[in-house]
Amino acid sequence: RFIKAQPGIRFVTATELMTIYADKAMTRSFRQEDLVGFARSVQKDITFQRLDGYTLSAADVFGLLTDAMAAFIERNEWLPATRVRALDGPARTYAPSTGGTRSSSFRWSAFAQAVRDTSDYCRTSHRVPDEVWIGVESMSPADYLATLAGTFEDLASGKTPSDVSRREGHYTADRYVADDSPALWSWPIFPEGFHAPRIMELARLQAWTLKPAVFQR
Repeated sequence: RFIKAQPGIRFVTATELMTIYADKAMTRSFRQEDLVGFARSVQKDITFQRLDGYTLSAADVFGLLTDAMAAFIERNEWLPATRVRALDGPARTYAPSTGGTRSSSFRWSAFAQAVRDTSDYCRTSHRVPDEVWIGVESMSPADYLATLAGTFEDLASGKTPSDVSRREGHYTADRYVADDSPALWSWPIFPEGFHAPRIMELARLQAWTLKPAVFQR
């Protein structure tokens, strides 16, 4: 009663919180100039982005750029708008194939096919893929996103590449997830020395979906 009686205090239910902190990004339509801005950002750091009244996770941007590029490849023109596709993060940490090559560039046709395949995968699996294949070579989702973003920016400026330069992605969203250690699990319910590296690995992978909630007044 004392807390409720204070000025500006309001008690809400869990259902009401879904409205108060509604994800406005899910109802927005993003134009090409919006996507170019997102593409420039993820070439520096792959993490959430704070914008005007809404936020985007790294997974949101992954889906937006992939879908917009796939549509461009199919139609040879940009869609007037692209919507966010809800995606989970990858299921496992990327590991390059044994003895695999690491090309510095790819033929445009091979990269375009990889974008189409990735868009199809996201649509059917509803998550960021563990890896993206370009011909016989795999890329981490972070490297793919950075490479996609650079290519997206080039195409949006009117450049038509014959080759796509590989870019290294800097996935930093996982800095908000603690490293696994016994100290992290020092609750009475856990046995002494308990730790869960696989759970924390999954938490770092799911940080692709991390973004701040925005209070809707």
